[in-house]
Amino acid sequence: MHYLMLKLIPVLLLSSSIFVHQKACSTSEIKSEKNIQSPNKAFPIHGLWIGSYTVKGEPRFGNQYFEIAINPNGTVIVHTEWEGHKHLSTGNWSMKRNKFRTTFTCVYGLPQHIDVVETFIGTRSGNGILVGTWENEPPKNGSGNVTLFRVN
Repeated sequence: MHYLMLKLIPVLLLSSSIFVHQKACSTSEIKSEKNIQSPNKAFPIHGLWIGSYTVKGEPRFGNQYFEIAINPNGTVIVHTEWEGHKHLSTGNWSMKRNKFRTTFTCVYGLPQHIDVVETFIGTRSGNGILVGTWENEPPKNGSGNVTLFRVN
C-alpha cells in the first residue's frame, strides 16, 4: 500500500498544479497569452498535450507515454513512462511562430534518470498536433521522436 501511494504522488502533484495554475490565471491573462503565442486560437500552445515518444536506435521499445502540461507562465511539467516506470520533470518553454522548444529536468523516476536534462523541439500544426524530436543533454546520450495531441 505504501508503495502504491509513492507511485501516485507524481500524478497528484501534476493534477493539482494544473488545477491551481488554471484557477490562478485570470481570463484576461489567458486571452493575452493566446494572442501572443497562438495565431490559431482553437489550439493555443499552453494546455495539456498527450502522446508518445520513441527512442532512436531502440525500435524494440516501441512507443512510450509522453504528457506535457504547458503553462502560460513559461513553465512545463512533463510526465513520461519508460517501460512502465513513471518519470516527472519540470522546466521552461519558449515559442517562435510555430516552433516550440522546452528544456526540462527529471525530478522523479528511476534513479539513473534523476537530474537528466532533456530538450524537446517541435512544430505545432493548426490541428492540435505537436511533432518533434527530443534529446538528452550531454553527458547522457539518447534521442528520438515525439508526437503529441492537445487534449485541453
